[in-house]
Amino acid sequence: MDYLKIISDTTDAPPPEEPDQDLFNLVSSLAPIILTHPEEKFHLADLDEYFNNSDIYISNDDIQGRKLNPDILLPKFKNKVPVYYRIREQPNTDFIYITYWLFYYFNGPKRVFGLVPIGAHNADIETISIKLLKTNVDASIGDNTNSRPSEVTKYQLIEYNLSSHGDFVSHSIDNTLGHNKFLPIGIIGSSKNYIDLHDSGKPIVYSAINSHALYNQEGVYLRKFGFGNDTCKYNHKFAVTTNPKLLKKDSVIYRWKGRFGDDGVNGFSQRQTPWNNKHMARPTHISLPLSFLAYLSYLVLPILTYYFLKNNITKSFTVFILQFYVFKSIFTLILPKITKQPVDKDPFKNWILPFKFL
Repeated sequence: MDYLKIISDTTDAPPPEEPDQDLFNLVSSLAPIILTHPEEKFHLADLDEYFNNSDIYISNDDIQGRKLNPDILLPKFKNKVPVYYRIREQPNTDFIYITYWLFYYFNGPKRVFGLVPIGAHNADIETISIKLLKTNVDASIGDNTNSRPSEVTKYQLIEYNLSSHGDFVSHSIDNTLGHNKFLPIGIIGSSKNYIDLHDSGKPIVYSAINSHALYNQEGVYLRKFGFGNDTCKYNHKFAVTTNPKLLKKDSVIYRWKGRFGDDGVNGFSQRQTPWNNKHMARPTHISLPLSFLAYLSYLVLPILTYYFLKNNITKSFTVFILQFYVFKSIFTLILPKITKQPVDKDPFKNWILPFKFL
């Protein structure tokens, strides 16, 4: 059985796989620094190691994906991780895309209102795609020579796209301090979402806990009416420098035609047209302190009980405790109908102590 996708040469427009020096400078300098949530359990990982630590998963006589070997431990945090990149030209245009893929062994669950886990799956890919405009500039040596005019290729950054649950959010790069010597000084791009640069010139990108959705600043991002929020938090000890590694067409990882896990995300062979990705507005952002105020809603029922039962503190406290178990049971039943995905299994200890902030 063929487990690899046969890639025709016609699927790739030029440029060649190896970038020229100017393009490589952008590839290297724009590979991000990922700020991981300090409570993240599922860290950015080396995809090559994952392939070595996983086996082919077959169901109904067809390849479905890969399963991690049961004796393999999840990767620990590392401050430097290789990430694959690829360069593609959008057909019939002058646009070029540099795409980086960030890989995780596991996508952790969301906890809706701190109670019900949902959205976990094996293997996770997040994408960063940079849109560039390619122009040819006259590089004639001068008017007083007999040298023939020649052209050099220049690249202008148009947008820096971060993936969030499969869709792209466009960003501009803030290079007003000139940290990145390969970019012009100033705000680069038309988006009002700005990405700051590290002193090294690399973009600073935040990874949401568990989902690994990518954002440009710390805080909480409201999704699905509050049922699927993403949380990013800064801690300099959990900064990951990504080292870009070219993904070649003849590599096994590129040609792998199944999923990277036994469920979840598709392989790279189905991720080669970033210009077709859906774009969306950045979700509403609130600060971390403000987000915790939402949990004060759990005080509403106890306060009402205290008021209507004439200052009965014992019954108010009982209502405060019982509401977590009641709401957890209700949400476990109704969330699959609302979100169209199953609720993740929760260990027994999380029914004894049902509430968690993350």
